[in-house]
Amino acid sequence: MNKYVVTGINKLSGEREAVTKPHGLTKAREMRDKLAARQHCRSAYRWLKIEPAEKEGSLW
Repeated sequence: MNKYVVTGINKLSGEREAVTKPHGLTKAREMRDKLAARQHCRSAYRWLKIEPAEKEGSLW
């Protein structure tokens, strides 16, 4: 089973970072939607996206 992480662009550094730990696709989608809906203007991350966990390298 493939694992996915939610990534977002950090507003301070401007770099894309993993926001969550690796999960299945459906759980990652739920987490992305929940993070996007929660206080969006005050969030530390913008432009949330789901990416394969292998792409993140050795973060996890």
